[in-house]
Amino acid sequence: MTLSINIQKHLQADERHFHLDIRFTANSNRIVLFGPSGAGKSLTLLAVAGLLKPDQGNITLHQRTLFDHDKAICLPPQQRNVAYLFQDYALFPHLTVAQNIAFGLRKNWLNPLRHFANNHPVVLKWLKLFELQVTINSYPHQLSGGQRQRVALARALVSEPDILLLDEPFSALDSSLRERMRNELSQLQLQLNVPMLIITHDPADVKAFGEEVFEVRDGRIS
Repeated sequence: MTLSINIQKHLQADERHFHLDIRFTANSNRIVLFGPSGAGKSLTLLAVAGLLKPDQGNITLHQRTLFDHDKAICLPPQQRNVAYLFQDYALFPHLTVAQNIAFGLRKNWLNPLRHFANNHPVVLKWLKLFELQVTINSYPHQLSGGQRQRVALARALVSEPDILLLDEPFSALDSSLRERMRNELSQLQLQLNVPMLIITHDPADVKAFGEEVFEVRDGRIS
């Protein structure tokens, strides 16, 4: 996989100013942006996902242009084939596990019917792969932290994205779960061969996933 990012974005809130200037090219299926909170890692992830429009620059993935300011190209998120796993997982509390996973099957789909979700072969495949069969009719508040993460991953991967973006994927887990979930995600990535871009401030994540590592400080690659 080749991911090339060359973007600039100026942000201002009251008296505070922040300038994002991220430039790198990676040729790995495991890319890590490492640095402290407030360095610009999440902003970079949002730009790749299409949730933040840079002021200048370009983003390409697999030689496909996602954003190019000079050419007036800015694909909307639904056309980028990029999956985003938010730090808090952003599961829908009113949907069951199966419905949450089925949500990723169709664009602009608000509430997959429970019968449809419970019987769809793709949903059933991901339930089995993540060992979530017993939770098929459970709601997010009934799940453990590890189960919620697996549901969120299944929902992100069900659409077969070109890349999976992970925002501090283990920070919401207690310490006893982090190592296990790192191992699970590592094995899953190897099995599915899905490229990943992970942002983290934890050196343990860098050690587990850092085939290519870029340190981000004050909005720049240091």
